[in-house]
Amino acid sequence: MSLYRILENSYLTNIKNILMQEFDADATRALKDASEKVGAEVNQLVALADTLNMQADFIAFSAEVDTQIAANNRFMTALDRNAAKDGKLYGSPLLHHKGVLRFYKLRCAIAHAGTSSVVYEQFADADAAVTTLLPVTETIALKCLWVS
Repeated sequence: MSLYRILENSYLTNIKNILMQEFDADATRALKDASEKVGAEVNQLVALADTLNMQADFIAFSAEVDTQIAANNRFMTALDRNAAKDGKLYGSPLLHHKGVLRFYKLRCAIAHAGTSSVVYEQFADADAAVTTLLPVTETIALKCLWVS
């Protein structure tokens, strides 16, 4: 959760910066785009990933999720099924969108304890999956701090 909060700290600043850059060229479009991004946290994360050029990092995250699913990790399988319900991002031709969505769903499973997502604590293999994902998660967080 602490690593994810680093990203959350960057969301709105990123959207504001994009809005300011695009406003003079087309104010109506810039405001509409900013409104869509602010409207959903996962869209804020997509915008941040694009701005910071983290496409490869989220593709790597998604590949590790696929590895966990292939290894029959029940938590990752349930998380992926939940993510697949969002056909727009999950099936996007931009491969990193699926990784961003999976990353976001992981955060939800930990933070919300199942109110609208998979319940992290219900899976004995959840800690193992998250531990495996930690290196790429740390890389993503560090890039949000402009460290990596």
